[in-house]
Amino acid sequence: MATVSLKQNISLPQGLANWLVRKSNEHSTISKIEYHMGGRVALLGTSLRSLAEAVSRVVIGCLALVGYLITLGCWQQAQNFGMEQMQKGNYAGSVSFSCFRSTLSPKELVNHLQSTKAKASHLVKPQGQLTAEMRSKRVRQGTELIAGKLQNQFERAQNQAAQEPDKDFQYLPAPADFQGHAHTEQVPGYEAGICHFIGRRLTMEDEHLTTSFNLNVGGKIYPIQLFGIFDGHGGGQASPYVKENLECQLHKTLNEFCSAGLTDEAIWNALKITFVRLKGEFNEPQSGTTATVAMILDGKLWTANVGDSRTILDNGIQLSEDAKPTDTHYRKGIENRGGMIFCNRVNGNLAVARAVGDHNVGAISARPKITVYPVAAIPKGSHLILTCDGIYDVSSTRQIAAAVQTHKDRPAAELAKNIVYSAYQANSGDNLSALVVKF
Repeated sequence: MATVSLKQNISLPQGLANWLVRKSNEHSTISKIEYHMGGRVALLGTSLRSLAEAVSRVVIGCLALVGYLITLGCWQQAQNFGMEQMQKGNYAGSVSFSCFRSTLSPKELVNHLQSTKAKASHLVKPQGQLTAEMRSKRVRQGTELIAGKLQNQFERAQNQAAQEPDKDFQYLPAPADFQGHAHTEQVPGYEAGICHFIGRRLTMEDEHLTTSFNLNVGGKIYPIQLFGIFDGHGGGQASPYVKENLECQLHKTLNEFCSAGLTDEAIWNALKITFVRLKGEFNEPQSGTTATVAMILDGKLWTANVGDSRTILDNGIQLSEDAKPTDTHYRKGIENRGGMIFCNRVNGNLAVARAVGDHNVGAISARPKITVYPVAAIPKGSHLILTCDGIYDVSSTRQIAAAVQTHKDRPAAELAKNIVYSAYQANSGDNLSALVVKF
């Protein structure tokens, strides 16, 4: 039987879904509803199927979480899977209860019709696009509008840094036998030091990018330096995908939006759409990644951030804002896209409010939050620091900035390695990655 999926793999029969939506459009009062026995039987059947699904998902979820606890928190995939099943089971239970009540009361049927109509608004439109997807691809116009958005986002990042408490982090020199892999990569005009360490996880899902390319705008060549940290989750597919495809997609999108000139409006939109397209072209349903990216173009340092990885300067200026589901600013967007916050996670599963990938979770946008900062305001010898959230689980922006500033004469790779080692010593339980760029 054909079905229409309403949310998180919970489905109603095609005929029943069509009948519900049609009735919700035709009738606005209880007295006008034709309460057919056929509809009640169909709702009862859906209620029983949803109840069976709810029970099975909760049982499976509990077993997965038991496995996570037995491994003392090392089996991260079990936790993610268990939380996902519990969330889906909870939703299936709510559908079962709603359908059952609808078979007993015309008033409850009205509520069910209204709920179904609201959920149906998230179904595929005739053109094959979701309303949420269409919003993610929107292009904003207006110099003042973009300037205001850039300023607002910069202020949000500073407020987050100001409110963040210091933690257990203490900057320590990494010993010779530390297994974190550190090395140096040269980008024209900049020295970049990188360190990755698997830490206390079973798998390593972090990636980084350092590269450069030229942008031709009206016959004038603009060199671009690009740096990024990508913190993957749900498998190792998403972060390598973004690493391998970001430069090409960004170059293409910048050419598209900057054809009439290199403006903040054009660059802002190009960065937004680049990540939306990366998400749209990534086909692995389970995997996802954060991305914190710094781009130097025409004397400006642009930061695009998706998720909770972070970019800062060693003077304590935070250039990105962590996108967490618990933040009311991001919660509203998640709910508008049909999601919910359960156990401080998106749909009970994902601990970040934005990501590239995570198609199975739903309600996740890949549109980055963007800031811009003048390169001229960054003193020579300063450092740009990009890290995954595992670093800031045990530190603050102030602590990392102060550590780098105090040891600013050391090579970038050494700074990156010591940051990672120090976070590990402070008992961070995540993969650990740091990218330090010396100006």
